[in-house]
Amino acid sequence: MEVCDNMIDDDCDGQIDCMDSDCPPCPPIRREPSGIQFGPPGAGLDRFKSHGRVQLSAPVDDVTRARVAWLITNASGVIYQASLRPGDLTPRKDGPYYFFKDDGAHLGQGTRDGLGRVLILVGGDGFVRYKVKGYGDMSAATDPEMALQFYFGDEVFVFPATWRRVPSGWIAPPPPLVPANQRH
Repeated sequence: MEVCDNMIDDDCDGQIDCMDSDCPPCPPIRREPSGIQFGPPGAGLDRFKSHGRVQLSAPVDDVTRARVAWLITNASGVIYQASLRPGDLTPRKDGPYYFFKDDGAHLGQGTRDGLGRVLILVGGDGFVRYKVKGYGDMSAATDPEMALQFYFGDEVFVFPATWRRVPSGWIAPPPPLVPANQRH
């Protein structure tokens, strides 16, 4: 039986969380440009960057203690996954911003699955915006059909797409803008 929010293929069918048909549909990640840039072959220092926006169904009591994670998969399995631990996010003094920084991540010496920089903005409108940069071995990114999942608090969000191959890696085209009168 698939547990729909744990970043594991519990039922061994090759599908994880939002991408498993045993799970209810996950809300989308909106306006999400993402990319994978390959580093030197064999170094394991490929880079993942993403910006996204999600609509929470319920407020998160303490953002610094919330689960925050990213998962990229394709038909072959996991390409990249990274999580922050409770307490890793630090509030900034200039508003509802939270950040994490690990200067060793781009050297392969990171402490949180290669996460180098994370910025989270929690809006009063129930939206969460994120920016993330992570490093690791993403050589499994060989199929353009990839899905990005973002975990925040008790919720999981997804952006499945056909990524475009570029000389340095992959780019996920952002989804079309949702007209203001159709946003939740």
